[in-house]
Amino acid sequence: MNEALTEVKKTLKWLKQSHPTRVRHKKEATAEELEIMMTLIKGRLVVTLRFQYYPVEDNLSCFYEIVRNTKKDSFRERYSFMNPSLGKTFPGISEAGQETLKSAFAFSLEENQIKSQIAPLTQATIFCEVIRENFLSMVEVAKEKGSHD
Repeated sequence: MNEALTEVKKTLKWLKQSHPTRVRHKKEATAEELEIMMTLIKGRLVVTLRFQYYPVEDNLSCFYEIVRNTKKDSFRERYSFMNPSLGKTFPGISEAGQETLKSAFAFSLEENQIKSQIAPLTQATIFCEVIRENFLSMVEVAKEKGSHD
């Protein structure tokens, strides 16, 4: 497993104490993925943190996904940790956290390829810190969005 993903897995192991959690690791030709799924309401509401490492770009990305499934309907909403750097808001993340996330992304063009100027391990540290500081509000947003019928 890539060292940035290993750091994420180690740093976020405390999530298992708050909610039933499953961790999956998947490696493909173009990316390596670590998925942390937390069940907030059994059988109905799941929150997933998905970390993807792209070796060609030497970049780590993180996505936060809320999924609600009921007999009547389903709901899925996904947010990228890159949203604040694109001028989009990120529900559940404080303004300070959104400013911190902006510092995790910078890209350049090298030999006709987009490369991250921020080391993946640094990105992992930033993502984990923002999650730690904002986890309770992220869960509250997920519960609010997941409770609408």
